Amino acid sequence: MNLNSRLAILFGLYFLQGLPYGLQVKFLPLILRNENFSLSLIGFSRLLSLPWLLKAAFAPVVDRCCSLHIWITVCLSGTAVLYAIPAITGAKYTMLLLSCVFGLNVFAAIQDIAVDALAMKLLHLQDLGKL
Repeated sequence: MNLNSRLAILFGLYFLQGLPYGLQVKFLPLILRNENFSLSLIGFSRLLSLPWLLKAAFAPVVDRCCSLHIWITVCLSGTAVLYAIPAITGAKYTMLLLSCVFGLNVFAAIQDIAVDALAMKLLHLQDLGKL
């Protein structure tokens, strides 16, 4: 596999794991405000990204259990399901939407660990930039 193919795969995986953050930061406050949530409660919605702070706790499990491809596949599949739930039910079920956003952050944080490890395997020393 040539360098461009490896970079395209990594770009796609990193892009997909960044989508939940964009959803949470850009669209969730609009949805919550539309549901008449107070601004202070909307500010607390940032706690839904807590899984990103706990990545260090997840990392040993990701490194030791299963292959990176399985972790990435599970995370992408779980992400697809969690995107589909609010799309089917609508944003009117606020607690369901918030639960889905939290789950998206869990999958994205775990995917980040797996994709970082995959990047270390896919990229060679000469592929990296100079310091």
